[in-house]
Amino acid sequence: MVEAGRYFLDGLTESAFLLGFLFGPLILFGFLFHVLSGWIQRLVGGGKAGIWFVWLTAPGAIVHELGHAIFCLPFGHRIERIRFFRPTTEGAMGEVVHSHCARNPWAWVGQFFIGTGPLWLGGVAIWGLGFLLLGGSWPKEMRGEDWNLADWSGVWMAIGELTAAAMDGLLRLSLWSRWPPWFFLYLAVSIGVHLTLSKPDWRDTLRGFLVLAAGVWFFLLAVRWLFPGMATWAARGIVLLIRFYAVLAFTACLTLGFALMLWGLRALFPRQNAGGEEMR
Repeated sequence: MVEAGRYFLDGLTESAFLLGFLFGPLILFGFLFHVLSGWIQRLVGGGKAGIWFVWLTAPGAIVHELGHAIFCLPFGHRIERIRFFRPTTEGAMGEVVHSHCARNPWAWVGQFFIGTGPLWLGGVAIWGLGFLLLGGSWPKEMRGEDWNLADWSGVWMAIGELTAAAMDGLLRLSLWSRWPPWFFLYLAVSIGVHLTLSKPDWRDTLRGFLVLAAGVWFFLLAVRWLFPGMATWAARGIVLLIRFYAVLAFTACLTLGFALMLWGLRALFPRQNAGGEEMR
């Protein structure tokens, strides 16, 4: 009985390690973009500035909603209504209304990927835009060798190295003598601003993650005695995701730079309310 209990507990620990190792950075970047987007929204404010901001960053809003929609079909969700860009007074930019069979566990797992869909599609879109608009030089900058991906420190060191290489690729002055890099910068920031997840997105993500965790746990209980070594599994999986996470880190740097620029402009040119008082 003791051995059986230890086997179940070890399986639970290994599944938590595996999922946290593979998807932990995604969740952390989700929180980071949520904070950055909220700060930018407060800096922009409402009124005409808010309206202009909504329309100028429309490409990012469309990518956000498409990110939700694109994961509905493979997980058996039916899209009831989709609006890629329809700003409302409540602050929503669009919506994807979907449903699924409550008895389908695969559909419940899909809630995690549908909820985080904007992050997945946003990262892939920026990678593709970098390849198209920067002449392929930027993705080639994101190379790395001799990574130790067996622990968190190695993962974040690899992400940092790739992100630094990507940023360094944008610091060449000759790059900015053409229009494509400027268009890339505009699209990347527009997408980055809208990589935030709403409360319903986080709710779906949590529900899906819990079902995914349970499924991984049951799977490991069935096979871990045949295939031991979760650290090896996790390291192999993170190799496939490391450049994707580096793109998210790169996008977060651009979004932070945009937020700091807005903050500087607000400090230099404070707005006034109806009574003529300065607004900070």
